[in-house]
Amino acid sequence: MNFCIKNSFKIIADNPHIMLLLVTYLLAFSGLLSAGIFFAGKPVFTVMLVLIFLLTCAFIAGWLGMIKYLLLSEETDNQEEILKNKYKSFSIGFFSSVANYILPVLFFIVLFMFFIKGIISLTDTVFNGSQELFGQIGTLIGDKDALYNYISTLPEDKLIAVIKINLFIYSCILSYLLLTFYAIPATFFNEKSSNPLLGLKNGLIAFFKKPLQTLGLFLFLLLIHTILVFFEGISVINQILMFIALVLRVSFITYIVVLIFSVYEKNFAHNCNNGSDGVGENKSCN
Repeated sequence: MNFCIKNSFKIIADNPHIMLLLVTYLLAFSGLLSAGIFFAGKPVFTVMLVLIFLLTCAFIAGWLGMIKYLLLSEETDNQEEILKNKYKSFSIGFFSSVANYILPVLFFIVLFMFFIKGIISLTDTVFNGSQELFGQIGTLIGDKDALYNYISTLPEDKLIAVIKINLFIYSCILSYLLLTFYAIPATFFNEKSSNPLLGLKNGLIAFFKKPLQTLGLFLFLLLIHTILVFFEGISVINQILMFIALVLRVSFITYIVVLIFSVYEKNFAHNCNNGSDGVGENKSCN
């Protein structure tokens, strides 16, 4: 199985506009969300949230389509062709994908939201009274000192319950992410249909074709994520470290998306040159 680890780094290095576009959107998103706070509690706030949500779906669809376009572009050392591919990845890959894939992206986001809601309900059933406990913790999230004091005063049985609930929720989320690991790239590389249900099916087929290799890649990315979370935790003591942590986080998001798309295209797409709709064995991609 071709993990495309080095190749993914090369794609990002040769196409820095992938990351720059993500940074631009995140800044715009933060600005829009901050502006919307002034209208909190008013009907216009709800309208703004809906618009921001739809804009996010549109951006994700276009951004992923741009990455797909670059992955399917032929490798070349000709600078003119490289610049042309960069331009086309935005003018063609981005904008055409907004129209073609905004609804599938919307579907996957809503599906994940329903999954989280279901997990919360299941957690409250399995661990009776968990919503009340986490509701209290949730009110203290913005105040670290108060949160620490509250958790430190919890009796041992309550503290053990918090740990068990967290482990249960994280295990469910990680299982979901693993099973849907290839669902989105499978949807984007299906040229005959953008049906997200077909993407889920092809993604699962790809996963069960190479379960151990996929699990290894998943754990590799999870390890990097854990290291980043640890670094972000200690970066709060210094603004320079916070900036570095932010850059690393954006870089990591960009890298894992390019890597997962690249792995799917190299190992599971029927035809490595046109990204046809089936799920097949890797042929000349390695």
